[in-house]
Amino acid sequence: MFKSVAKSVCAAVLLSVVAACGSHRVDPDELREAAMKAGRKYPQTYISSISVTLQDADPDDNRLTHKKELEAKFPEIIREELEDQGYRVLTTDPGKSEGVALVNVKVTYDPGNRALRWGVLAFSGIGKGTLEVQLDAVDAVSGSLLVSRKDNDTTRGGGFGGNFYDDAEDFVGDMASDLGEALTEFQSQPSTGTQLSAGAV
Repeated sequence: MFKSVAKSVCAAVLLSVVAACGSHRVDPDELREAAMKAGRKYPQTYISSISVTLQDADPDDNRLTHKKELEAKFPEIIREELEDQGYRVLTTDPGKSEGVALVNVKVTYDPGNRALRWGVLAFSGIGKGTLEVQLDAVDAVSGSLLVSRKDNDTTRGGGFGGNFYDDAEDFVGDMASDLGEALTEFQSQPSTGTQLSAGAV
């Protein structure tokens, strides 16, 4: 249903642009951008905060290095996914600006023990890695919650015990994509003045 609505919006935008420009040539990229943003109250987003928590009371240097790498990679992963959904992701804090959805990210994880996940031990759950991700999109002006996504994942095995960190990056990307879709669906509702919370998937 959403796709049919989107197609209708795109067609309407196309007709209005063509009518306004007459025989003037319209840039296809600009047309696609206008179509993507048509009807959106929040065409822009800003990654306001990212909290990454490692559940390890005494992490070694290797785990601390991996944590820093995740903290550096997550913003770019989330940015790419939101842009794929047609959103402009701002690079500077917009403050209380109209038309901006602030994205707050909270990641809690325990990478487990890869060596214990290798081989037959993978079926026992020993050494499993765990990941919990929550993404919230809030109105930049009012601070009210627009949509939220929360889910968790487990790494139990794979080649040589599986790569928890690669799995974590993929999972955060999937969650960001889900958030973008939820925000788009929220804006397609008859009224965007009512808060909507998209629960765990």
